[in-house]
Amino acid sequence: MIQTLKQQKILALVAPMGLAAMMALAPTAASAGYLTYGDAEGVVNSYQECWQAEGGMASVKGPKECMPPAQKIEKITATLSSDVLFAFDKAVLKPEGVAALNELAAKLKSTPGNEVVNVVGHTDPIGSFEYNLGLSKRRADAVTAHLRSQGVNVDVSKGMSFTELVKECPRGKTAAIIECNAPNRRAVITAEVVSPEAPTPPAKAPAKKK
Repeated sequence: MIQTLKQQKILALVAPMGLAAMMALAPTAASAGYLTYGDAEGVVNSYQECWQAEGGMASVKGPKECMPPAQKIEKITATLSSDVLFAFDKAVLKPEGVAALNELAAKLKSTPGNEVVNVVGHTDPIGSFEYNLGLSKRRADAVTAHLRSQGVNVDVSKGMSFTELVKECPRGKTAAIIECNAPNRRAVITAEVVSPEAPTPPAKAPAKKK
């Protein structure tokens, strides 16, 4: 029996999957009506064509049409000095700290997509580890609360005490040592903004001259 090209393409899809597997497949939102194996990967036959459900019927499309659009991930890291955000040894935001966070929140919200934001508080090594752990956590929570009040969805808020120093300074609590440790007193806000890339429309063929 001579098979048409369309029949050959259908068999190319059904053969490796089995009839039962084909019946179990269902379109997902990510595939925009194209059948998938239950994830974002489209079902493709040996001709590298996609299998699509259309009103209860099935048809094959071009090799890239069933693939979901690529996602663009923009990573943003902001390190804000605790001396700007808070008074020394305090966890209440200063007016200039509020202004800095408002500016950051506006930047995050201006980027379309779903953002995943983490806030980590860091202190200097003046005082005990346990005390600074509590202080860094309270400061991180203060930053988190303000960002959330500005419509930013913060996922994680934690304190690290002085486990990640960026500058080594002499021990003690003199004015010079406190100033030396300024870079260690900070809040680090990281964000990953995930947004779908708009698919590039296919180029139109030039009109034929009559």
